[in-house]
Amino acid sequence: MIWIGYTLTRSSIVLATLDESGRSTRKKVFFQAFITCLLNPKAWLFTLALYPQFLKPAFGPYWVQALAMGFMTVSVQLTIYGGLALAAARGRNAIAARPRLTIWLGRGAGLMLMAIALYILVRSWGDL
Repeated sequence: MIWIGYTLTRSSIVLATLDESGRSTRKKVFFQAFITCLLNPKAWLFTLALYPQFLKPAFGPYWVQALAMGFMTVSVQLTIYGGLALAAARGRNAIAARPRLTIWLGRGAGLMLMAIALYILVRSWGDL
């Protein structure tokens, strides 16, 4: 981690600006992300482990309850992660427009990686 941080502090990485005419590219990215989410086994296992605990015969048919919980989950996640995606896109565009800021953010991240690695190293020597 120290080496990665060191190489980041010496780098001059800049983000390329995105071509706004690539509407089909956004659709492709969305489709790839959608497929990735569907193929995520952890999400399915989490759902299968957690949801049955909230299904009760007193609340009506199981399929109605499952449908309602699924709708709530999709709504909440679309709102939260959709908002994060929009904010990240705006932030990326703002950073990409300022190459010097991108360079200094990378170097700052490198310094933080080195500091964290050194902290972990010093702490682990105390535990020996």
